[in-house]
Amino acid sequence: MQKFYSLEQYIGMITAAGFVITGIREPRPTEDQLLEDPQWYVRFQRPLFLLIEARLE
Repeated sequence: MQKFYSLEQYIGMITAAGFVITGIREPRPTEDQLLEDPQWYVRFQRPLFLLIEARLE
């Protein structure tokens, strides 16, 4: 069974472990990549990746 966490849960776990979040990014394909393959538009209706940058306090 696959478990999904909400953004709130991720942030809570990170900060509870003593980290301070310094950045959040959702990488996406470039406009050129989207034009090369129309399926990218379908695949990226929702962000597939979330990058969280944090440092230990």
